[in-house]
Order: sequence, then C-alpha cells, then structure tokens
Amino acid sequence: MYIGGEDMKKNNEKKRLNMNIPSNLLSAIDDYADSMSLSRTSAIIVLVNTALEQKNTIDVMQELLQEIKEEV
Repeated sequence: MYIGGEDMKKNNEKKRLNMNIPSNLLSAIDDYADSMSLSRTSAIIVLVNTALEQKNTIDVMQELLQEIKEEV
C-alpha cells in the first residue's frame, strides 16, 4: 500500500532498515544523491516514494480504463 502526501507527514515514525543491495544499484543511488545534494538515505526515500507514486498512478489509470470499457 502506497502512503504519500498528508498520510506520509502524519506517520513520521522512523524504522531502521538493514539490507543487501547490488553494488551497481548502490552506485546509481549515490550518483542520484550527489546530483540532488541529498544523503544516501534521503535519496533512497525519494526514489522509493517516486516509484510507489508511479505504481499507484498506473493502478488508478488501469481501474479507470476498465470502468470506461464497462460503460461502453
């Protein structure tokens, strides 16, 4: 479930995450962080949130298209 916007501001409890990530992906994240003047953690948060927003948008569009097809 995607939580964004106001919901994200309300739930600002932090959790620690320990993970293994491919070095080439970590390098890409670090490059993005540097280009945006962000910490690695902030860059990961931005990138994950952006991906979830995009997925949510695609899901909503698919639902709307299905409703339109059913009306026609």
